[in-house]
Amino acid sequence: MMRASLCLATAALLGGCALMPRDGPPPQALPAHYSAGPRAPQGDLADWWTQFDDPGLTAAIERARDANPDLAAALARITQARASLRAAGAPLLPTVDAGLGSTRNWIAGDAFGGAVGGGGFGGRGGFGSGTQHQASLDVSWEADLFGRIRSELAAADARYVASRHDRDALELATCAAVADGYVTATGLRERLAIARANLLSNRQVLKIVEARLREGATSRLEVAQQRTAVANVEASVAALEQQLRDAGNALAVLEGRVPDGGVAGAASLAALSLPAIAPGQPADLLARRPDLARAEADLRAANGDIGAARAALLPRLTLSGNGAFGIEPATTIGTLAAALAAPIFQGGRLAAEVDRTRARRTELVANYRNGVLVATREVEDALSAADANARRRAALDVAAREARDATRLARERYLAGRIDFLTLLDTQSAEFAAEDAAVDARRAEFSAAIALYRALGGGWHVVASASAAPAAQVAGGQDRSQEDGKTR
Repeated sequence: MMRASLCLATAALLGGCALMPRDGPPPQALPAHYSAGPRAPQGDLADWWTQFDDPGLTAAIERARDANPDLAAALARITQARASLRAAGAPLLPTVDAGLGSTRNWIAGDAFGGAVGGGGFGGRGGFGSGTQHQASLDVSWEADLFGRIRSELAAADARYVASRHDRDALELATCAAVADGYVTATGLRERLAIARANLLSNRQVLKIVEARLREGATSRLEVAQQRTAVANVEASVAALEQQLRDAGNALAVLEGRVPDGGVAGAASLAALSLPAIAPGQPADLLARRPDLARAEADLRAANGDIGAARAALLPRLTLSGNGAFGIEPATTIGTLAAALAAPIFQGGRLAAEVDRTRARRTELVANYRNGVLVATREVEDALSAADANARRRAALDVAAREARDATRLARERYLAGRIDFLTLLDTQSAEFAAEDAAVDARRAEFSAAIALYRALGGGWHVVASASAAPAAQVAGGQDRSQEDGKTR
């Protein structure tokens, strides 16, 4: 019987391998290069934040990688997925249960023919007792005839890999958020400095206008207009101060710290280096982006689910054996058994599960294709933003420089009585707006570079699937991850 069962299992395994689909992600037509034109590949994008040459930014990102609560939660999800993987592989090995027991029996005297106790209750017979000790061992194993268990293991393995890619994608997004927040705080700090300088300049002009009023050289209208200008700049200063504190609080949360209202960022955007990024080819995204790697893992998990659902329609063979060993008195009883069970009627539940898993895979194929399109669009958008912001920043730098010269000339001419006060007021407002816009354009240029790094999947490297390990190692609980969640 055992020999026949093993032959049946071997033959069924060879046929059952086809139950789980082996097709990978669908082919996706991609252009040879981005619309910005072909560029040399950038190479390794690991630790991309160091390209900005700012120790403060590097320190902020390292703190976030170590202490961000969302990343810690993602790491816990990896541990959960690894435990599920071990549980899925356990049925490939036999199940062994052992037991120990003792039984004490009491028997009335009549059963001993009145010979126990020398005259017991009622003058008839007596009372006897005995103790029996027994050990038992039960072994059972399901022959994976049609690959159901291995399909479930493959699905669990893919979900374990997907959980690691999820954390990688979250870490990439967190690092990009920290970098963008740091740059935003730096831009706000610089805009605040400009606003405060503008406020000081407007207050100086107000003193001049008030002095001219006392001398009768101007009207109260001009004084009121300048006071209005001062109040507007003061309001801008207060708003920028609030935005800078908010940016510092947001960075503190990303770094896993309690917000304390402190400010963050570099002294100025000039302290940061703007890296030149070459995106390479669109096809590189398939290996660079952790979200696309996660989508591929989802497809592998769906293949495993389909294989398991198909195998559930077919018979199951279970081999079992048990032995009981008595100590007093010494006895040994053993049994071997083989059971073949096949589903006959399940009300369509098993067939419906096959349909569900197939439809789920169709959904994941569409999600994968959409993910590739979205990834390509994000790179294109980041490249377009980088180019547009570079041109915008260059133009606004010229506008800010000319606005400063115009304000200086307007002040000189106003004091000489060659222009009216309204012209001076308009010139001052234009200078403040131009300088503020120029700083924001520089900030946007850095933000576009950060968005491009994120779109390219910078800071992440592909790691081998956990399925490379033998199934027995999975079932035995071997840890195949040297550093879960840190697959850079």
